[in-house]
Amino acid sequence: MSTKIVLPEQITPARVERIWRRAKELGDGVTPEVGMAAAGLRAAKARDPRLLAALEACIECIDELHEGQSGQTRRQETRQLTAWSETRSPTEVNFFRGAYTAVDAGEVPDAFGYLYAAVAEWAGLIV
Repeated sequence: MSTKIVLPEQITPARVERIWRRAKELGDGVTPEVGMAAAGLRAAKARDPRLLAALEACIECIDELHEGQSGQTRRQETRQLTAWSETRSPTEVNFFRGAYTAVDAGEVPDAFGYLYAAVAEWAGLIV
């Protein structure tokens, strides 16, 4: 029996941008919020389903936005690529994907702590 994970709000590119900005604020501030990062890491190490669902939603949203901007998807069988850069995903997509993969594999590096904290905060895991 599967349980449906309900996130607090619809994920949009603007919402993903706010999550990304919040992660940067948490880590780049005058005094980085280490407590928030620790809370995010705890949620990641516990493999909280809401955190995983939120990360996956963020990846799908910005990946779809990137594909819409390039006009082609990586899922198409034949692609006419003109530049090497068109074969790469944006940094944000790779960062979110790396964070998701790390949680899924059970190997949670501290480097993703602020991203986990921002995503967990949005998903309602941290108040």
